[in-house]
Amino acid sequence: MTIDNSIISDQLRSVFGEAIEVLQEKIITAVRDELASATADQLLDKDKAAAFLGIQPCTLSKWITDGTAPKYSKLGSLVRFKREWLNDFVERKAIDNLTAPDTQRNQRAGGRIKAIESVGIAI
Repeated sequence: MTIDNSIISDQLRSVFGEAIEVLQEKIITAVRDELASATADQLLDKDKAAAFLGIQPCTLSKWITDGTAPKYSKLGSLVRFKREWLNDFVERKAIDNLTAPDTQRNQRAGGRIKAIESVGIAI
């Protein structure tokens, strides 16, 4: 019994061709969905940005008023944040080593001592 290789080869090509088309469609759909989702998520309102940072929205509003907030865009009366800007803000606030909090605490205490000395109170 002789098997005609050309028939099997044609059938395999057909099956693989259909499988490739199905995979291409699924990949294209997945990429489109991901791009649409990423674009929609790109700008966060104050509530979502605050949640991303783990703070209350009122704290973020105060930071905006004080000028200490992460970078943001004003679209009319709307305030919007990019995740990238929030990540940069968190990176800038990172403490590099364990001695930094002690240094910060000492600097704050030094500032209070200078303020007390400037009023004329001896310590």
